[in-house]
Amino acid sequence: MAKNPGSRQGIRRSKTESAQTKTPPIEKGYASDLRSKLERVSLVLHQIDDLQRAIDDNAMELEMVAAEGVFIKSLSAQLLLASRTLKEIAPELRVLRRLVARSTASKS
Repeated sequence: MAKNPGSRQGIRRSKTESAQTKTPPIEKGYASDLRSKLERVSLVLHQIDDLQRAIDDNAMELEMVAAEGVFIKSLSAQLLLASRTLKEIAPELRVLRRLVARSTASKS
């Protein structure tokens, strides 16, 4: 009997051949461990983003309050200094975020 590509034997063979070309399955423990690590990294990145927004928002708020001149000049100057200090921290957080994100990419 001639082999017909549409016959059951042809289908079985193609399934077997495709199964042999697939990459081996990842162990469940490894996948679970990797998933939990990625979740932790995602959580850290989310926390860094939240902190970044809080710093940016508060720096702007302090700068605006200092500019309003509601308080005595010495207090307004301290508020402005605090705003500038917060703005100096922001780039360091961006670098930290990139490092955390890269560590994930290099390990996965």
